[in-house]
Amino acid sequence: MGVMASANAASLSLVYTGENAVVDGVVQAEAGDALTFDLIMDFSGMQMIGDSMQSEITLGGGFDIAFDSSLLAFDSYVGNENAGFESSFTRDPEVEDGLLTGGAFGAFGGLTGPDLVATITFIAAEGPGGATTIALGADTSGTAGPFVSAIDFATLLNVEFGSVDVEVAPIPVPAAVWFMLSGLGALVGFGRKSA
Repeated sequence: MGVMASANAASLSLVYTGENAVVDGVVQAEAGDALTFDLIMDFSGMQMIGDSMQSEITLGGGFDIAFDSSLLAFDSYVGNENAGFESSFTRDPEVEDGLLTGGAFGAFGGLTGPDLVATITFIAAEGPGGATTIALGADTSGTAGPFVSAIDFATLLNVEFGSVDVEVAPIPVPAAVWFMLSGLGALVGFGRKSA
């Protein structure tokens, strides 16, 4: 479930494409679940470029994806080879702890309209569980830079970056552990009565 930007603004969104339940816009996950998202660009609106409203055709730009590495492990990033992105403009993000940084796409002739940029997969981690947000943002490493207009190669486009909320269920303590703990408690209690 992605946050979709308004029709009049350029956007990058994550759209959940997996089979897990989505409740009130939150992807529900258990430890070990693979969570797959499509990264969708949409440069089909209009922006003020120079003195007039023009199509928000982009030369390209960069993005980061932040996530909670205690709840999600990065698994894969598969770029869309059929999108018309030029290899000299395209870069898979680098993987850091809780951050995919410096991803980029573009084309010298410009890109417009909605299109699939990549498919990204995370694995829900084992542990106490919790809620997290996978958030898209502008490239902070400076490697790829902001999204720029293909009309004048200078105007910075106002891009809305989406996010997705994920709830990872805690790992339940196995019944055998509870049984063992209750047995130990009984032995301690029995030992105290005997003394």
